[in-house]
Amino acid sequence: MKRVIVFVVFFLILGFALAGLYWSQRRPKSAPVSANAILNMAADAQRDLSRIPMHFTRLSDEQEIGIGKELLLATQSKRASLLPGKRASKSMSRASETRWPFTLIAACRTPLPFSPITT
Repeated sequence: MKRVIVFVVFFLILGFALAGLYWSQRRPKSAPVSANAILNMAADAQRDLSRIPMHFTRLSDEQEIGIGKELLLATQSKRASLLPGKRASKSMSRASETRWPFTLIAACRTPLPFSPITT
């Protein structure tokens, strides 16, 4: 008697699952009409076009470091005006300095020379 109840419950669950699957496949799907496909295609093309110059002009590590230092000097004057956030940024940089050996171990590339931002 117990076995019959188990089979009935099993086949009821199986029947409901199959009926739900059948209903979900046969129900008409309403796709909203929009220009998203064209916008996505245009965005992909624009991103690819913007990356072409970097494909042809590779920078050496020294050039990248030089550009980074120039950007640092250009933004230091702007950063000095942000007095209230100095303490928070310094504490965050100290926290990142204490973790850097562990993240360096996990990295699989050679590290570039690092100079922390001091303002």
